[in-house]
Amino acid sequence: MRLVFLIISLVFVHSSSMHGQIDLRLKADTNHIRIGEEIGVQLIVIDNQQENTEITWPFAMDTLSKSIEIIELMPIDTQSFDEETVFLQQWYITSFDTGYQEVPAFEVIINGEARETEPFLIQVETVKIDTSQAIKVIK
Repeated sequence: MRLVFLIISLVFVHSSSMHGQIDLRLKADTNHIRIGEEIGVQLIVIDNQQENTEITWPFAMDTLSKSIEIIELMPIDTQSFDEETVFLQQWYITSFDTGYQEVPAFEVIINGEARETEPFLIQVETVKIDTSQAIKVIK
């Protein structure tokens, strides 16, 4: 009987803690590119509070780090549903340095509280060249 009560209590606590929660997520199209190819990175804030949430988005001019360049930064898109509001900002980034490159954490300030995403690695490969073939003129 105690076990059943404990399980019911945990389910109730978990479901009640989900209400009013603000979730920060980072989603990348891929983690493997050829040199100079772009990656779409989505910075997502999911607001289950349904009230005036103040969000300060990260700001960057043209680079995220020494080896990660910003190609384009899209405006923030807002979508409202019955129980949540989703804020999404799309970043397009690239790298011209081969090997594993770290995309640093994004810091977002939500209602005065600084929150960070996890940094992640992308693998940047060179373009394979067949050196046994003759050099051709680019038209």
